[in-house]
Amino acid sequence: GSFNPSTTATEHDVPNIFGRETFDRLHIADDAIFRKFLKKNGDKNEKLVYSNYVSKINSKGKEQRRIAIITDSAVYNVGISGNMKKSPLGSMKRRIHLHQIHAITLSCISDEFVLHAPNEYDYHYMSDDKFNISKIIE
Repeated sequence: GSFNPSTTATEHDVPNIFGRETFDRLHIADDAIFRKFLKKNGDKNEKLVYSNYVSKINSKGKEQRRIAIITDSAVYNVGISGNMKKSPLGSMKRRIHLHQIHAITLSCISDEFVLHAPNEYDYHYMSDDKFNISKIIE
């Protein structure tokens, strides 16, 4: 087929969280390690919606490279593997159910954003994909 710009997805297209489209930027949906990870840490029949590298900003203001995984049930903060040839996924650092996220604050002057979870501590991230992440979570 010929290139038709009106039907080509853009970086700011928002996926339908309950449909088939995902923003699996790390291509982990069919990865055996990811399926094992979800089986251990997730809900039954949880579906991947988003994966990408992000920076977590810790309480001292230091950036820590992480993988953000968003499913139809939760947001995962995952460390980066020491064996990238096998899988980018390291250990799970935190899982937040989507219903526990009450608000998202997006910075107007940087790539920073905060996930507000009142029953837990807030999560401060930085990503140039913050708009897609916020749309998926909301």
